[in-house]
Amino acid sequence: MRVHLVDGEKGGTGKSFLCKTMVEYCLGQKLPFVLIDTDRTNPDVLEVYADKCPAYKCFFSENEENVDSADPILYRAMEGNHVIVNLPSQIYTFVSEWFERTGILSEEFASALLASTEVESELTSEAAACETSAEESESPAQSEMEVLGEVEQSPGKSDIEDDSHQADQGEVNPIQFDGKVEFYKWFVCTGQPDSVDLFVQSLADRGDKIPHILVKNEYWTKDFSVLETPSIKELIEEYEVEEITLPKMILSEKERQFFSTHKMSFSDAIAGKKWQKEWRILSRQRVATYFKQAKSTLSQLGLLNNPAISEF
Repeated sequence: MRVHLVDGEKGGTGKSFLCKTMVEYCLGQKLPFVLIDTDRTNPDVLEVYADKCPAYKCFFSENEENVDSADPILYRAMEGNHVIVNLPSQIYTFVSEWFERTGILSEEFASALLASTEVESELTSEAAACETSAEESESPAQSEMEVLGEVEQSPGKSDIEDDSHQADQGEVNPIQFDGKVEFYKWFVCTGQPDSVDLFVQSLADRGDKIPHILVKNEYWTKDFSVLETPSIKELIEEYEVEEITLPKMILSEKERQFFSTHKMSFSDAIAGKKWQKEWRILSRQRVATYFKQAKSTLSQLGLLNNPAISEF
């Protein structure tokens, strides 16, 4: 399974906007995923999508008493879901400490996780076999009505432990966990020198362990020439960084305020049913134009679709 960390380190880079776009894309493609918002002060992605997909809160902490506070990120992936994680600003140190304390990026951990998964799978199979055997001994033969299909059986509901909040809608059945988890970092860049410096730092620290996707956010600029310096191009090539462009959603200031104030998802903004008088067809069309472009970009990249582990 894949864990997608949406980062940018600075505030206001467009991390949450990209995260919402990724969530909307996964919903539309009916992909097995969960959303985890780790922003303690402003969980804006969770607020928009809490009733549309499985959504949870957890956080990275500098306090040793809360050393396990971010662990649900891994455990959700182990349930057979891809995980989209919205990271707050200025969280780099705490995320790094979590990686270091858990050893989660090491080959040793990967082997331990695979072995643990195999043991759990065997135990589950044994338990299921015992349960089936017990049921057969209690009910050696089916009734005539059961054979004829006249006994109505209610579909069961799986109860998933709630870290803090779970949505009731939009869930897709998870897939079988194969014992492998791969982390990806989607780094949202504004094109400003400080944003680029933070990207370079992330690559230098963990580019060999975590595949990076450089997201050029056109909301801020279309000029990313700062990334064309020889040293940065060399780093991008060395670590095989994928590069994508996040198009600007062009709205008037009035529309942008309305979109934000009403905590619209992209699907709600495009449908416009809740706000037909205030949010008219051209406003809806502008959002649809943005999402069509962003959807094409994410589809071509393919990382949200394909669950296979790369050879990185």
